[in-house]
Amino acid sequence: MKSLAGGKISAELLRTLWLQRLLTQMQQILSACKDELPDLASIADKVHEVSGFSEANAVSLPPLESVTELRNEIQQLREEVQRLSLSRREMSYPKKPRSRSASRTRTPVERHKPRNCWYHWRFGDRASKYVAPCNFSGNSSNHR
Repeated sequence: MKSLAGGKISAELLRTLWLQRLLTQMQQILSACKDELPDLASIADKVHEVSGFSEANAVSLPPLESVTELRNEIQQLREEVQRLSLSRREMSYPKKPRSRSASRTRTPVERHKPRNCWYHWRFGDRASKYVAPCNFSGNSSNHR
C-alpha cells in the first residue's frame, strides 16, 4: 500500500486503511497498539499464527416469497411484451390484403398523365397550396 501511495499520504492514514482491511478480531487487537506500521504488521502475523482467526462470510438467501414475486413479475412482463409485439404486428399489416392487380389495370396513358399534387389529393377543394405539376381543376394563383 505504501508503494502504491508513493509517499503521498500520511503514516496515520496508511495505518487506518491497512487496519480496515484486516479481520474484525485482528482490528480489535491491533487498535490498542500504538506501534509503527511495520511493527504492527509483525504483531498481526504473530497473532494470526497463534490464534488461527478465520473469517467466514455468510451469504443469506432472499426469502422465498420475494423470489416467487420476482418470478411472477417476470412472467407478467413477458406476457406484456408478447401482447405489445402482437399489437405492433397487427398495426403494421393491414387486415385486408392489398390487391396487386390494381396497379396493373391502369392504362399506359394513365400512368404518364400528371395527377393532382399531394395537397389536392389529400385535401381536395380545401387545399390552400399546390405543387406543380397539378391537374386539379381549381388551381389558380390563390392556391399557392
